[in-house]
Amino acid sequence: MSENPSPSQSGAALSTPQTSPSAPLRAADAGPVSELSHSSIPAPPPPRFNLSLPSASQPDISSRFQHQYQTEINVFSDLCYYSLTTLLGMQTLGEEYCDIMQISNTTKTFPTLARRSALVFWHVLMPYLYSKGSQELRRRTRPQPQHQQRRFGQTHLDATLHDQGAKPATPAWRQKLKKTIHDWLPSVQTFLKTHGHSAHLAIFYFFGAYYSLSKRVTGIRYIFNRKLSPGEERSGYEVLGVLIVIQLAIQLVQWRRQTVAAAQEKAAAAALASGAGVGKESLLDKNAVEEEEEEDDASTFGLETSDLATTSVRLRGVHEVQPLIELFLSYGHSHIDSARTYTDSEAVLAQVLKRLPAKDASKLEIATKVFPQPPGNHTKENVIKSLTTSLAILEVDSVEVFYLHARDHSVPLEETLEAVDQLYKAGKFKHLGISNYSVKDIETIWDICRKKGYVTPLYYQGMGHSQNRQVDLTRSSNFQYSPIARDDYLIHKEILDKYNMRYFTYNSLAAGVLTGKHSFSGGAREGTRFHQNSGHNDLWNRVFWNEDILKAVDVLGKATANEGIPLAEATLRWMRHHSDLTENDGILVGSSSLAQLHQNLEALDKGPLPESLVQAFEDAWLSVAHLKIIIFQDAIDSTKA
Repeated sequence: MSENPSPSQSGAALSTPQTSPSAPLRAADAGPVSELSHSSIPAPPPPRFNLSLPSASQPDISSRFQHQYQTEINVFSDLCYYSLTTLLGMQTLGEEYCDIMQISNTTKTFPTLARRSALVFWHVLMPYLYSKGSQELRRRTRPQPQHQQRRFGQTHLDATLHDQGAKPATPAWRQKLKKTIHDWLPSVQTFLKTHGHSAHLAIFYFFGAYYSLSKRVTGIRYIFNRKLSPGEERSGYEVLGVLIVIQLAIQLVQWRRQTVAAAQEKAAAAALASGAGVGKESLLDKNAVEEEEEEDDASTFGLETSDLATTSVRLRGVHEVQPLIELFLSYGHSHIDSARTYTDSEAVLAQVLKRLPAKDASKLEIATKVFPQPPGNHTKENVIKSLTTSLAILEVDSVEVFYLHARDHSVPLEETLEAVDQLYKAGKFKHLGISNYSVKDIETIWDICRKKGYVTPLYYQGMGHSQNRQVDLTRSSNFQYSPIARDDYLIHKEILDKYNMRYFTYNSLAAGVLTGKHSFSGGAREGTRFHQNSGHNDLWNRVFWNEDILKAVDVLGKATANEGIPLAEATLRWMRHHSDLTENDGILVGSSSLAQLHQNLEALDKGPLPESLVQAFEDAWLSVAHLKIIIFQDAIDSTKA
């Protein structure tokens, strides 16, 4: 009996059809906006389910359910498929096509039911359990904040125990072990996924057996059901094994360099923070300033999560971006946000998709956007051309979300939405999103879509920061939400809830203002978005450069410093644990390096803020609630919409 050595054949034997690495990148998702189920978030309020039948004015929740439980749905479908084939002793489609069958390596006979059951478990359920287990391990080993409070029905430790000098319940050695596991787990996971898979593949090419780890564990191999001709005999596969070993050696060297560089960066930042008398956690604050002050001259895209954690990235090249996405995946996140206007981000993402292991690439969900400039960019022809070009650059068949980046007033909404619906029905994207549209525009879009039977929007992206802006919301084309900017969001949230739309907020650190590094008296520093040399300084100065705002931020920064928490970290934690955002909404934060992304994800992993800081954010909001500054306003009369 001859064993099938071909990876394409053996791979086909137990592989269900998957969406091509068109599986989107976006977030959470993410303006920039990395969607994923994040187990560390405190139990949120239960989702609202409407038990009545959907109608034209009441969108179906099935797409939201499918999006939220996509991983579980895929696992269930795989389990059903292999239960009806492998478990029953039948051939899969791939096995039937290749004319091969499974045998036990020890008995050289057809595998027993127990062995086949073990194969299905290791092939389908084990990867899912490993992913969920690693997320839970990170949650359990996460360092607890000094102060915690009751929220969402979850009881937290009373901070008075610490104040009274009570000994910690956990021994010091266990705390150190938990911290070590928490710090190193993402790196170990990335190492095993990338380099472990390569090593296993090299062994397969050398020995011609066990292409998948599940078969190696269960001792199941393949044989052909026919006699092979001389030309079909296995030959030359050892060369592929040698090439993979060389590639693996290069990857290990690169991984080692990245690990050392990240450690050196962290140590240098910690030393800088120590010299400033701030504390180790000021590293997050420092990096946040660097990201917010950096000009948008590099590839920019977002890493979005479905549970209020989203990261935007400004890096160059696949070699810088790939480690970020691998780290992002290790935290259980999967949504990536990009846009045609973000320089070469789509081309970089296409290269990352090719380099990632197939299972990781299939998890990623990409979103992209069509920009409204120059005027006329939202005509039917240009909208179709924009997404078609994006798909070609990304080298995918479809994306998860397609956004209208902002309103193009030179084109009627009916024409734009007709093009969008045509793309949707052609299978070019799964969900529609809109960004920076006014309340009135949202209503108009829904009216048009319902009357004409077009796809309706599920996502909304809007700016979020810590400054209150009381604007004419019927004509404002951008609204914001952050610790002290709530009125606009709550009014918009009413219409988003009406249509069951998900909200993702970007610019939560207010162009760097909420890092605490700016002062009104000191003026705008060179290299920041507020300096006259910045391409967008007029916009940012008009929106954020206000004496009352900067005074409020200064007071807030002192309050967070008293608790030993950097202002940027406190802002992210407020957004996640104390805002009105739900578990279906998302936050976009900034990252300009691998170490900074790690710190941002860690900040979002941490628990609620102490009550004193929650009150400090309330006071800061009230101190600027009187301001009325227009960010963007519809320039064309609404009758032309």
